[in-house]
This record gives sequence, C-alpha cells and structure tokens, in this order.
Amino acid sequence: MCAAKTRSWCSSRGSMSGNGSSLIVDSMKQKLADLSGCGHLVVCEGVTDLHLIRRFAGSLGPSRPVICGYPEGSWSNLSSLLRGLSRNRAFSEVSSLALIADDDGDAASRLRECHAALVESNLPTPPNRTWLDCEGMRIGIFLVPTCLEHLLLQQLDSDAVQCARVLLECANWSGNQSQMAKALFLASMAALHGESTTVGAAINRGLVSVDHESLAPIRQFLMTGWSREPQVGSGV
Repeated sequence: MCAAKTRSWCSSRGSMSGNGSSLIVDSMKQKLADLSGCGHLVVCEGVTDLHLIRRFAGSLGPSRPVICGYPEGSWSNLSSLLRGLSRNRAFSEVSSLALIADDDGDAASRLRECHAALVESNLPTPPNRTWLDCEGMRIGIFLVPTCLEHLLLQQLDSDAVQCARVLLECANWSGNQSQMAKALFLASMAALHGESTTVGAAINRGLVSVDHESLAPIRQFLMTGWSREPQVGSGV
C-alpha cells in the first residue's frame, strides 16, 4: 500500500498515454528528450548495466524503454536524475519506472539510498526486487547481488576464472567484494580472449550471453514491469 506522501503524488498524476517508442540515453551528459510516447523508464548504474538493459530491451517485448545511466557509485546523481525525470512534462504518461543498481555487498544500505532518492522526488519506495503499483505507474527496484560482473562470472569457463584468480593473488591485488568481481571478470576475459574486455564489449560481441540463467532474475524482474502496456486515456 502506498504511504501518505505516495498517495498524494499518485492522486496528482493524470491518465497515461504513449506508444512505448524507443529512446536510449547513454549518459547524464546528454540532454534527456521529452518523454512523450515513452512506455517505460529504466534508470541504471553506469554504462555496464546500461549495455545489459539495452540488450534486454531489444529482446523482451514490443515496448522499448527509455534507459538512463548515472555514474557508477554516485548516489547523489541518482537523486538528481530522478528529480529531472519526475519534472518532465510527460512523466505522468510513463507506465513503469525501474531502478537497477549493484548492491556492492550491502543490499540494505543500497536500498536505503535508492529509497532516499525516490522520496526526494515524491515517488513510492518499493522493497528490493519488487514492483509497486500506484495509480497508473509501476515502480520497481532491483539490486544486483554484488555487481553485474559477479553474475557474469558464472557463465565463464571455470578454469579461466581460477587462472585469473591466481593471477590476482600473485599480484597481491586487493579490494572489496565488488571490486574483486570486476577485476576477476576483466582478468578472466583476458585469459579467454587475449584482451581485457569490458562487460559492454563482451555483451555486444556475444562473448557473454544475456540469456544465461545467471541473469534470469533481472530478466524476470523487467518482464514483470514491462508486462503492462500503456493504455491511452485509461488511467490504469
């Protein structure tokens, strides 16, 4: 159920419209075009997740969302981006808004930061991996366990990953859980393909599969949010 502030926000929203047309925004530095005709919005952390969501958007259904990326780890930029989106004159036409972010090994803390950013824009605050329906808009949050690289490692050759792990240990490389997963992914890709290939390049070149079961929870989450098409003038 929506909180009091959420109910106030919901009651001020008009009926939805739009045909779910496609627009990809690759950076906050690019001016976000008018949202008119946009069925779904996805806000994700950094270009790594953006590449993945873009690929999902091309395969999961007829509606193409607007995908906005904010600098990785810059939670103040998430607040700024959400405020900008919520003030867009066509925001009330959007059918769903998804927030995708790494939890960096601390899901509770990351969820609080997402909620704080949503509250600043008078938006509802759903639990992790949950969609909240509120007067015509569906809002959801998905926190990726550790980071996207942590999930992608599950589909790489185990011998290559172990080789990369040994290499990092020999180099006395250290970092937190998320940083280790990112470094391990890059080193594993180097072991497999002779170059330290980034996630975006790996996805675009087909070196990792977006259809792999390791990514199934993110796919299912987005499919749920995108399952309801905007209905012009319906208000639902």
